Amino acid sequence: VRNRILRNAIYSNGLGLDGGLGIDLEPSGVTANDFCDVDTGANNLQNFPVITSVTPAKGGGITVSGHVSGPLANYRIEFFNNQDCDPSGNGEGEQFLGSATTTTPILLCHAPFSATLSGIQKGKVKFITATATDPDGNTSEFSQCFEVH
Repeated sequence: VRNRILRNAIYSNGLGLDGGLGIDLEPSGVTANDFCDVDTGANNLQNFPVITSVTPAKGGGITVSGHVSGPLANYRIEFFNNQDCDPSGNGEGEQFLGSATTTTPILLCHAPFSATLSGIQKGKVKFITATATDPDGNTSEFSQCFEVH
């Protein structure tokens, strides 16, 4: 637990026992999110963010929106661009794009986020992924790939 994985380039991992995921918490392969993130294990099986949209931002850049589920506050969400999506459907982190912090209402265990990443052109990103890191330093696996059109 408390393995903080921040601002790294993790990609092109091939196909190993874990399916080649960039970050793989136990058990091997993509670990499904659970409501309110009440399970335990490697990095407390921190839930990964769910990206729901990527849109052009006013004044340039892109806005990435989605949500993360968990019982704590102030999750750090990091965003990455990838040229390809992992065969699992979840991504890796080829190019760090930026980060945002969200607060989860304790009773709801669900926090939306909307982060504007300036200086990034929508046409220059192909697949966006994200990770979530809780205040204790537990980083999730990479999110599902969100293809940008």
